[in-house]
Amino acid sequence: MASNISRCSVDISVRARNSSPGDLEVKVQMMWQRIYLKLFRPLSAALKSTVFLLAAALFLVGCTGGDVPVVEFEPFVEFPGTGSAGIIPAFGRDGDVEKKKRAFFAYLRPIVEAENDRVMDQRRRLRLIYEDHRKGRAVSWSDAKWLEWLLEEYEVEGREGENLWETLLRRVDMIPADLALVQAAKESGWGTSRFAREGNSLFGQRCNVEGCGLVPGRREPGETYEVAVFDTVDESVRSYIRNLNTYGAYRSFRRLRFRQRRAGTIPDGHTLAGQLPSYSERGIEYLHEIRAMIRANRPFFDS
Repeated sequence: MASNISRCSVDISVRARNSSPGDLEVKVQMMWQRIYLKLFRPLSAALKSTVFLLAAALFLVGCTGGDVPVVEFEPFVEFPGTGSAGIIPAFGRDGDVEKKKRAFFAYLRPIVEAENDRVMDQRRRLRLIYEDHRKGRAVSWSDAKWLEWLLEEYEVEGREGENLWETLLRRVDMIPADLALVQAAKESGWGTSRFAREGNSLFGQRCNVEGCGLVPGRREPGETYEVAVFDTVDESVRSYIRNLNTYGAYRSFRRLRFRQRRAGTIPDGHTLAGQLPSYSERGIEYLHEIRAMIRANRPFFDS
């Protein structure tokens, strides 16, 4: 039996949680993260469990010739985006700034792209329904129910006719990856902040119900807000995108993005950053810093 087990073993050492990930560990983590985002995440919780159990059974039977051994499992290390309290890697603990930036963006970019893909799927369906509406075709029952959900999801109320369609098209759209990546880096201190480590919170989003998040250590007396926490980094990214796509303070951001779409251009993060003065109490100074970070970090986004 030992020979059967050994031919199926993969010896990959993973450092402790508080260690800086090496190149191999980052590559392995990125591989599993991409597999999860593309294939596994869309499944329901019950189906995920079924797939996992079947895969485990097939693996054991295939590796042992049907003689399944008793296996003593090591503690499972949850990767971000797998449906629990993901562990954000410690980026750049060796002091290499460029390595830290590349690792942070390599870690976060697939999550941002996956969430943007989800929104763009919604946008494509919305545009198809809108085209049918413009041509006088009846909207199907399933499309009508989906539109009801979309209106609620993107907080569109009290509008009728063309204004409703235009409002939806302004809101149901992607956030440029360069803007999302840089804001995450800025707001979370490249993933090192307490809110990032303890609450998967990368964008500094606030909540206003007691117990909804983490209380900032420097919160002013009389203030009641907390920093929102999330079960996964995916949820943090999704909430950030939804925030920019629905909150009233970012209306000018959405209008400019809509104008860019109408002009036939892809939404540009550097330009759109100028429409987010309400994102930080520092206002214009914050915008200048975000734009400077976008320019400075372009060499690291795709590397």
